[in-house]
Formats: sequence, structure tokens, C-alpha cells
Amino acid sequence: MADLVREVLETEFVAPDAQLFELDGFDSLAIAEVVAEIEQMLGRRVPAELILPENFETPAGLARALATLPAAGDG
Repeated sequence: MADLVREVLETEFVAPDAQLFELDGFDSLAIAEVVAEIEQMLGRRVPAELILPENFETPAGLARALATLPAAGDG
């Protein structure tokens, strides 16, 4: 997830434990871009209930939230 955030922010490095809201350029538009990229990677929609600020505090936290998604064929 850190690499995905890095690409959206067009920066060189984002650590897995980086506080995303402290990064220059990480705002609601960046969240929308990250979600769109994740949906494209997964080939499915990210449920609205996962698009919460607390799930976007760090790349590692975002990965944990996404790990709760059922597998693509599970429903």
C-alpha cells in the first residue's frame, strides 16, 4: 500500500507506518485516487464502510482494512 500511496502522491518514498494525513498532498482527493487504484487492482469495489479516515492513517492500516474484504468469488 505504501507504494500505491507513493505513486498517487508522486513522491519517492512512503513508509508503511507513515502518518498519511501528515504528508503533503494527502487529502480527500488523494483518498479517492487511492481507492480508485485499489479497485482497479482488485477488479472490484471497495465498500463504503471501509472508506473511513481511520483506515487511511497509515499504509499498513489500509492494508489491514483491505485484508478484511472477502475473496473476489466469496460474495
